[in-house]
Parts: sequence; C-alpha cells; structure tokens
Amino acid sequence: MNSKLVKFKNEVLFELLKFEDIYKRKDFIKNHNTFHQVDFYIILIITKNKSDHQIDFESYLLEPKSIVMIRKDQIHRFLNNKLEGYLLLFTEEFLINTFGEEEGLKSLQLFNNLVGYPKLLLEEEKFNEVLGMVSEMREEHKNGRDVFSVSVIRSMLQILLIKLFREKFNKKNYTISKKYTSEFIRFQNLIEQKVFLTRKVKDYGSLMGTSTKTLNTITHTVVHKSAKSFINEIFLRKLKLMLKAAVLSPKEIAYEAGFEDYPNFLTFFKKHVGNTPSNFQKAYKVK
Repeated sequence: MNSKLVKFKNEVLFELLKFEDIYKRKDFIKNHNTFHQVDFYIILIITKNKSDHQIDFESYLLEPKSIVMIRKDQIHRFLNNKLEGYLLLFTEEFLINTFGEEEGLKSLQLFNNLVGYPKLLLEEEKFNEVLGMVSEMREEHKNGRDVFSVSVIRSMLQILLIKLFREKFNKKNYTISKKYTSEFIRFQNLIEQKVFLTRKVKDYGSLMGTSTKTLNTITHTVVHKSAKSFINEIFLRKLKLMLKAAVLSPKEIAYEAGFEDYPNFLTFFKKHVGNTPSNFQKAYKVK
C-alpha cells in the first residue's frame, strides 16, 4: 500500500485509500463481512460496481457516482470486495485543527444521520468535480511533497465537505437549520454520552446552563420536535442498535440502559416500537 498517514503529535488523523488498498489488507480479507465500529469519520466514494453496504444494520446501495458518509462510532460492514473508488478517513481532531472547534463541529454535521440521509447520488459533472479534488488530495497524501502538504489536504478537505453540504441541501436530504446549530450539536453530544444515565430534559438544561424552554426552542427550530422526543429518539436508536448487535440479551440491555426492572423496559420499548425487545432482536439477528 502506497498511501502515507498524515499525523499530528504522532497520532494518525487522516488517511486516503483506494478500495483496492483495503482489499489487500489481511484483516479485511478475514473480517470484511463482519460488523465493526469505527473510531473516525469515513467518506466512501464509488466509481465502479455495486454493492449493498450496511451502516447501523441498515442497508444502502453503493453504486457509481454515489458518496456515503459514515459517522464516528457507527457500526458498518462491507458485503463484497468488488467496489472501486476511494475512502477518506479522518478524525474530529483533524478537522478542528483546520477549522477551529465551532466550525469543525459544524462540519461534522454532514455525517449526522439524525438530521440527514448518509448517501448522496451525484450527477456526472458534480461527481467528476469531487473525483478531481480527491485525486489532488491523494497526490499530496501519497507523496508527502513538502511541509505544506498537510495544510493543503486540510484546506481541500474543508472545500470538499462544504461542497457535499451544498449538494445535501440542494437535494433536500439534510434538514438542519443554521440557527442554534452550535447549541444543538452540544445538546445532541450530551444526550449520546449520558442518555443511559438520564432522559430528563431539565438535567440536560442544567448541564448546558440553560432552561428546558430554551432546549425545546432549539430542537423545535432544528429538527421540528420537542427536546423530550429528541432524547427518546436517541435513546431508542441506541437500544435498537444494542438489540440488533445481539451481544447482550434484552434483560442485560434493560439494565445497561438504566431501567430498574425488565417489565418497565418491555413496556417502554413496546409503546415506542410496537414490538417486544426479544422479537425485535430475533427479527434483526445477523446471519
């Protein structure tokens, strides 16, 4: 594999690979069709062939001129080794070192599956524009031309993300409002970190130093739902992922999620999902 890693303080923060590079890796050959959780952000750019790709146990068709964004901590797996194209992998730190914290976190909303669809299918002209940028980035990345290469890659990545944001808005598969973006990001991050500890709106208000009224204003403006509904949405998503993964039993998941007993978990899940946790787990069992 010819590509080199961009490092900052001896940590890998950015990598740009062709699919053929991935297919040569021993760990891919052995484990490519098993689910694994990613520790970084991924952009898949498909130039040739088709395959389903599963993200958080949902299937998306990878096809020529499609671009798929995978968020840090999501679970995904490849279903074959016939695709051609590119993978961009980078960390939150890589973007923040480029944009600053506030703008970097805003840029990462491109990957936010709660407010947008993860797949883009572009017209040929737009896709070729993206390919041109990726090819230039790959040259900088592969050859490590000089001390300016990391800055060039960061700048080009910033432009690429902005262009992909534009396409998402134009295709109406991204719903977030510009108003309250920073506050919304902070609220969502806190929920994802602490939702198994508390689902009370007032607790998140205290953590953010704001009122429940303000949190409701933020969520109504950004995602058109109440703060409580948004908390429950994230909570249910985490429960579903744990059930689909089938590492723990429904009773063990109930305990992990903070329910005092299994009947309460059963009632809550059935009310919101329309199925029992056990039946839901069986329906999504990975074969």
